[in-house]
Amino acid sequence: MASIYVDLTPPPPSPTLPRGARVARAPRAWLWLLLSSLVGGVLTALVAFPARWLSPWVSELSQHRLVLTQAQGSLWQGQAQVALGSDQGAWHSLPGRWQWQVKLGWQGQPLVRVQLQSECCLNTPLVWEWMPLQQSRWVLHPTQGQADAAWLESLGSPWNTLRLRARLAWQSDRIEGRLGMSGLQFASGQARFSVSELSSVVSPIAPLGRYQVQIALKSSALVSIQTEEGPLRISGEGEWVGQSLRFRGLASADDPHHEALQPVLSVLGQRQGAQAQLNF
Repeated sequence: MASIYVDLTPPPPSPTLPRGARVARAPRAWLWLLLSSLVGGVLTALVAFPARWLSPWVSELSQHRLVLTQAQGSLWQGQAQVALGSDQGAWHSLPGRWQWQVKLGWQGQPLVRVQLQSECCLNTPLVWEWMPLQQSRWVLHPTQGQADAAWLESLGSPWNTLRLRARLAWQSDRIEGRLGMSGLQFASGQARFSVSELSSVVSPIAPLGRYQVQIALKSSALVSIQTEEGPLRISGEGEWVGQSLRFRGLASADDPHHEALQPVLSVLGQRQGAQAQLNF
């Protein structure tokens, strides 16, 4: 009769990790899940960053001298109307709408490229590039444009009294600088402004003249103005310090128009005989 054997030996236990290893792996998985969610949320917010959220940031950065209104689009591509103003003057909206485009690139290092366009005021797009890893260096590429001088009223006295009207045309070379804790710092470059067809509500004579404004950008912005032609003679120099311009100059009138231009000279600055001392 055949024998039947039954192996009653219990099977070997399945391999298990130490209890400490199982407990440690769970928090690590939750940590990666949390970090992934945070990174995904930040990227989603940046991609969909609405243009209207830029308005308070631009206002704060410009010390409430520039605001964006009726903004559309996103941080990366959008458009808005631009208004200039101050606590002393009325707000002035620039004509038309301004379009911007922000791109992230790589030229041997990270690069942020901002392009600004305006049909009313820019003949060529304004292109600003920032290299954050190269000592926070930035470059403003050459550009040119034109505008009306009515926006000067937004600066307050004496511009809101004079209510100047003129054609402003400008051209800038390549401008370079660095972005520091105190804002934009200039290193090199220059810009030229031509002021023509100048007139004022307090003067019966028009035009008052044609003028050239030079801005030399080094460690600071040096400003100078000279008269090319016209009965109102203006000259002077100044320096842009921080967020304000310190300017010293003189204004005078040609003999045939001296009496007619007395109101203009009185508004421009403190009288010094036949001249007005400019002190802004």
